[in-house]
Amino acid sequence: MKINLDSVKLPAKNTEPFANTVVRLKDPARVVDISLNDLEIAVCEGRAFTPGVLEGASASDWTQQQVFVLDFDNDVSTLLPLTPQGVFDTLTAANIPVAFMYYSYSHKPEHEKFRAVMVCSEIVTDPAECKRITQGIMQLFPTAKVKNNAGREIERAQVDLSCFDLARFFYGTNKGLVDGCKGTQTFTKAAALSLYKEPQPERVSMSKIPEQWPAHNKAAGVGFDLGEAIRTFDLLGYITSTTGSKPSRGGGKDVRLEPCPICGKKERFQVDTQKSIFQCFGDSCGAAGNIINFLQFAHGYDEKLAREHFKYQICGIAPQAERREYAMQKKADAMKATLTASVSQLSTDPLDGITVLTASEISEKPTEYNLYPHSPKHAVIMFVGIQGGGKSWLTLDMAAAIANGRSWGGQVVEPDKYAIIDDKPGIVMMFNAEDDPERTTAFRINKSVSKYEQSNIKIIPAQSDKHIAMNGVIVKALIKKYHTPELPVKAIFFDPVQAYLPEGTDQNCAAAMRKVMTDVLAIAREAGITIILVQHMNKDEGKSAVYRGMGSNEYSAAARCGLFLGNDPEDESGRRKVLAFSKANWLPPDKQVSVQYEVDLTKTPAIQWLGASKLRIDDISSARRKSKIAGDSQPQDRPPSKKERARDFIENYLIDAGGYADCKAVVKAASMEGFTQGVIYEGFKLGREYMDRTDNGAGRIVYWYIKESWENLPIECRQESLDGQTKRKLRNK
Repeated sequence: MKINLDSVKLPAKNTEPFANTVVRLKDPARVVDISLNDLEIAVCEGRAFTPGVLEGASASDWTQQQVFVLDFDNDVSTLLPLTPQGVFDTLTAANIPVAFMYYSYSHKPEHEKFRAVMVCSEIVTDPAECKRITQGIMQLFPTAKVKNNAGREIERAQVDLSCFDLARFFYGTNKGLVDGCKGTQTFTKAAALSLYKEPQPERVSMSKIPEQWPAHNKAAGVGFDLGEAIRTFDLLGYITSTTGSKPSRGGGKDVRLEPCPICGKKERFQVDTQKSIFQCFGDSCGAAGNIINFLQFAHGYDEKLAREHFKYQICGIAPQAERREYAMQKKADAMKATLTASVSQLSTDPLDGITVLTASEISEKPTEYNLYPHSPKHAVIMFVGIQGGGKSWLTLDMAAAIANGRSWGGQVVEPDKYAIIDDKPGIVMMFNAEDDPERTTAFRINKSVSKYEQSNIKIIPAQSDKHIAMNGVIVKALIKKYHTPELPVKAIFFDPVQAYLPEGTDQNCAAAMRKVMTDVLAIAREAGITIILVQHMNKDEGKSAVYRGMGSNEYSAAARCGLFLGNDPEDESGRRKVLAFSKANWLPPDKQVSVQYEVDLTKTPAIQWLGASKLRIDDISSARRKSKIAGDSQPQDRPPSKKERARDFIENYLIDAGGYADCKAVVKAASMEGFTQGVIYEGFKLGREYMDRTDNGAGRIVYWYIKESWENLPIECRQESLDGQTKRKLRNK
């Protein structure tokens, strides 16, 4: 069995300072594996020991224990003194055999003081279990309520109730072993644990809590911070008013009290008033810690019971039932106060402020447009597109048209008489949370927008240290900053809309999204602008196209206009796209005409309009172009698989990016569309007939590219025969 054993033999208790023994015992080198006979010899030599194996000086350094010791001081006058033989018989009857007993240094024939040593047949490694074993054995002996010097009742016993402390050490003796009280058997852990009974703290009502601690008394259970209460507790005031111990010296940070409220002797008991901790430097005590530890030493509570005593009796936290009642009453009071304030603000006439219009008095107001018929002002537009369909190219082209007052969409319909078209230049803000502004965004702008059109477009990329909500103060502040009478703010794009929701908003919750969309619509109406929300699609191809956007239907319900981008199912090249209306509650049906276009990177702008299309939204929402690898052999009577959709997304992404792109950027973009990483790589493998990969020499950047766009790759990526060092030199040039 292992213990911590002192190397110094003490002939008497006060031979050396208490602290010296502690310093030696906390040394891990003092851990020894010892037999029962050798322990008896060491104790009789005056060598101190800790029953638990410690790697330091505190209970947190405890690792295991097999030896258990009880200290009997017979200090309670209201209880009959215990004798060694009586204790031996009591423990034996409870199946806790005693290994041996020895008298303590201060033992006298007229006042017996002794210790009982027991050995468990199993090594205990759970600290909580170890404490319950010691407490269960101590519960075999009677306790009594004793009034301390302050008149407060505390529980005491002839056995030292602090023996369960895991860091407790025991002195040896110069008085020898107790004759006739020696055994050879060990006790089982189960036998000791069966003796333990969980103490029940006294539950008190709020009305019975004494008004001793105004800083903590009657604190609400809701929001109560136990750790903060322990750290800020007036430990000195509590001990002096409840135990009768008085300050002997000191008065600043450290205050000395006598007598010790735990062992009752005039030893060195000190309280640190700043940290709210205590320590007794007396040889027979050694207690230390915060208010929770003080309650454990003073009352013999375990940690759970001490915490409950501190919360319920000292701090005044009501028990569970009263806590619920208190919280409900507090909530009711708050609601009553809110209602009272609201009622006080109401006028005597409940209809005051309510506007009622007569139908005959309402005159029709013309609709203002930035772009006819796709971009009404004072409105929110939902822009949804299939994966890899080129939403970014189209939104950039749309932004350039709005910013410079030019037509857009191929002019396939004539404006009606109620339409007012704003063809003056203005500012367009594009919030983009996905693309790198210096690489992806810059490339697309240069390919789709002429130089003279770029000055009115403001790009706001993702902010690493600040979240931008589309209905928040940052958006309003930017509108105010850039809006002038000569060059007003005309439109704002949020791509994707999910990245600009207020923090904590569940986009699948209709109530939450209704509040957000109402705020966004209010901004559009107040500023007289168009707000375009670019939305990712969900994967449910069985739904109507109106419900293909991710999140709640409140997106489309609050928007005045809905635009849907899809592939032309009749185009085998996959380059022709179709833009259709999913919603236009201000346009007659004959004006809701779909348009078709292609992305041609050899021209500026890259969007080339091809005229009107007969296809409607449901014709293109699930349409898929014929893949180069699948060709005509691809069955068209089934929806594409995840791998096929990933392959098509990657191909379209690479085409949009100029034929090649960093594979990390492709994977990130595909992940935003809902593809898992495994599906993305499987999709790339599926298209290896016309797609491939390469790197820039050092392997730092891996590019995925369309084989037809080999000449577009950087030169160091095209030098297949060169080694890595030569490629790096080319790249550095």
